Amino acid sequence: MRYYALQSLVLDLKQKGSDMASICWELLEEDPDEDVRSMATACLGSIYFGSRDRRVFRKLTTIAKDSKQPEYVRWRAYGALFKIAGRPPSEWPGFRVSWRELDQVQIDWAKVAELEDSLDAVNESG
Repeated sequence: MRYYALQSLVLDLKQKGSDMASICWELLEEDPDEDVRSMATACLGSIYFGSRDRRVFRKLTTIAKDSKQPEYVRWRAYGALFKIAGRPPSEWPGFRVSWRELDQVQIDWAKVAELEDSLDAVNESG
């Protein structure tokens, strides 16, 4: 129920205010269900799309690195980093990969560093 509520509110109905972000963070950090945590992560990517928010980027990088998190949650965090950096869908990880092959795709930490550097470039020029 929580999974579909998040999906409906954030991804379908575009509820992206600070209250919804707080709910997503809480569910990501505390919900016992990994599917709910993965949806909360995807929703955070949507809420912060193009924001280039360094704080959010770093928190989600920590989730992506956390070996205690299920792979699916880590993968969603990785994908959210591309969204926060404002990258187009064609650059998102797994864009040209079927869902059956996603477990074979690895997090590209060099790409994460590149994305983080791009946040600096935008912040310095803007």
